Amino acid sequence: VWPTKGIRPEYELFIPLVYEDVDECGIFRQRTMALSAKRRALISGLEASEVRTAVHDNRLPDSGYDGIRRYFPRPFAAAYCWIGAHATYDVLRAFPNVHSETANRALVISSGLEEPFTVWQTRKLIGTWGEGQYLLPFYVYDEVGTQEENITDEALTFFQIFYNDPDIHKWAIFHYAYAVLFHPEYRSHYAVNLQWDVPRIPFLPDFWGMVDLGKTLSGLHQFYKNIQPHRLNLSDSFEPIESVRRNRSGKTLMVNKNLRIEPIPDAAYQFKIGRHSAITWAVEAFNERISAPGYHDLAIEIQKTHFEEFLSTLGQIINMAVESLRLTDKLPPLELTSFTEFVQGG
Repeated sequence: VWPTKGIRPEYELFIPLVYEDVDECGIFRQRTMALSAKRRALISGLEASEVRTAVHDNRLPDSGYDGIRRYFPRPFAAAYCWIGAHATYDVLRAFPNVHSETANRALVISSGLEEPFTVWQTRKLIGTWGEGQYLLPFYVYDEVGTQEENITDEALTFFQIFYNDPDIHKWAIFHYAYAVLFHPEYRSHYAVNLQWDVPRIPFLPDFWGMVDLGKTLSGLHQFYKNIQPHRLNLSDSFEPIESVRRNRSGKTLMVNKNLRIEPIPDAAYQFKIGRHSAITWAVEAFNERISAPGYHDLAIEIQKTHFEEFLSTLGQIINMAVESLRLTDKLPPLELTSFTEFVQGG
């Protein structure tokens, strides 16, 4: 049953993010679905060697094909999977090979009745979490690898006419949409619409300002490993770790009875991807790694190296989250009157 409480009627006047109705112009022509281990027997593991062994042991028809790819089953949880030479996963229309991971990028949209609306961005194969995700790639590829832009010419014309600016191009629209989807007022004001409908994008006054913000957010989110880490203090020397968990205040992560990670800024927990904060996703990924069978049989030096890598990544994710919030919190209030008049007045 379509809800009435919380639905904003003007939302229907915005341009749909993805083409779904022949009577409406959409920004993106096609969507692709994320990898789902539930739908097919996806061979994956935390290490490439683990996947390679599983492929060999299963004696798959094209096991001689070097199809091991890096992918992210959840945010910040790097793993590997095997994509056979004749694989037909839907996500391969966005990222058919390693080369496409350099040329392409995709918005990741996650929403549903039980999940808060989420947008993220990827250059890699991703898995599904929560209620599932779909991707809106800038490029799509056919069966023989031919590349095609996925933003419609109609959307480009619509933006150029509205802003009276022939210099607007499709990558600018991509970044503009990403920035709008992070606007705090947009997310809160249209929260119910976003749960029940495809995201729809309003035309805000400062197009190029939003494009610049979208580029900046894209850089932060895609290349967070290049960010200077937030400085974290350790309370004691390294000891074997069973799990990392948050204390009651949230300002400290407990590693074991003698080892703590602090301070964790409150703002870092406010940046969420789906149900969880970015920090929580990172901690869950590390806990999964150290709980793998045989992990604690590794030499203590190897475990320490893994922990130091986790600390560095955690510090980078904290600064990415804090900076993302700082940028989006500075956005001006939504101004939608001019767009509404444009659509209604033709």
